[in-house]
Amino acid sequence: MSEHGLAEQQSALVAALVLGAACPPGLDPEAVRATRDQLLDKRSRAVARAWPRLAGACGAQWRQRFSAWAGGHAPAGPRLDGYRFARWLAAERDLASSPQLAVAVARVLLGWRETATGLRPRRGPRVVRVGGQNVFAIWRDSTNP
Repeated sequence: MSEHGLAEQQSALVAALVLGAACPPGLDPEAVRATRDQLLDKRSRAVARAWPRLAGACGAQWRQRFSAWAGGHAPAGPRLDGYRFARWLAAERDLASSPQLAVAVARVLLGWRETATGLRPRRGPRVVRVGGQNVFAIWRDSTNP
C-alpha cells in the first residue's frame, strides 16, 4: 500500500470516529461505532470538567445533548468545545423551559469570547442572545466557568 493510500484510509477512519462519516471499507462498523461512542463520552467528560456549571445545568441530558452537537464538530479542546456547545445551545429556542440551563449558557457567552488563539475573558458590557432573548451583563465571574 502506498503512503497516499494509507493516508486516505487514516483520514477516512478519523472522519468516521470524529465526525460520524461512513465507516471505511474493510473495518467492522460496530467496532468503529463503539470506539466513536467511547471517544464522545471521553470528550463530554473533559468538557464537563472544564465547564461544570454548564454540564450541571444540562443534568441527566448532558451526554445526549453534548453528543448531538459534538458528533458533527471536530474536537478543539475542552474549553473551546464547551464554549461552542454553549453557543449552539443559545441558538435553541427551548431554553425557556430550563432557566438553569439558560443562565449557565449566558454565563459562558457573557464571560468569554472566541479569538483566533482560543478563548479570552470578556471585558466590559456585553449583550448576547440566549434562547431568543437578549441578555445583558456588565460583570464577569472568573472564579468558575
